[in-house]
Amino acid sequence: GFGFGADFPFGDLLGQFFGAKYNVSLDGSQEVLGGDIDGIGEAKIRIREDKHSFSASRDELCADVKADYIDQASAAHIHHAPKGSTGAVVANLPIPDAEGEAEGCVEVDQALLKKINANPQDYYI
Repeated sequence: GFGFGADFPFGDLLGQFFGAKYNVSLDGSQEVLGGDIDGIGEAKIRIREDKHSFSASRDELCADVKADYIDQASAAHIHHAPKGSTGAVVANLPIPDAEGEAEGCVEVDQALLKKINANPQDYYI
């Protein structure tokens, strides 16, 4: 899979208001169950826990994905597992189109967002 690499360009304090950001390198040769082994790319993930809103909470995970050298993708997910292992799907991501690009946000349980933020190395795409 493709492991998360933490990148907090705005610092921890601003991250609390604008969301944690992760830049993830995609490398098909790391996929445990196969796939396009020559596939490469990157995903920019933003996690927003809306704990400062006066209205309904919007906890969301946004992804901007660009993959190259892959066949048409049929799914995209975040999995929970240590490196080198296959893990359960914990969140769906937008599915890349024929050009290998996808962008969008999905609502995700706040407890999961907290777990990803606390231990991003335990998740992969």
